[in-house]
Amino acid sequence: MLIAGFVVFFIGFVLIICYPINKRKNARCTAQTQGVFVGVRGRYNSKGRLKDMHTYSYQVDGVEYHLKTLDHNLQVRKVGDHCTIWYNPAKP
Repeated sequence: MLIAGFVVFFIGFVLIICYPINKRKNARCTAQTQGVFVGVRGRYNSKGRLKDMHTYSYQVDGVEYHLKTLDHNLQVRKVGDHCTIWYNPAKP
């Protein structure tokens, strides 16, 4: 019982610390553009587990950028689908 209480406390503590960091990051991403789902590749994380790395391509002021993330955009189903990309205008 003591271990379960510690685990719940630890998870809550981590979430309390991470929430303001993600909130600041999301607050900076104020501009949006249309992107294209380029593909997905399996990558091994630091724990040796296979995770899907999703790649998106988008353009800002004529410059093409690529976004690689473990997060999957629910707007896309297959390669070539379009989706909304939120980005930081200071660092697209």
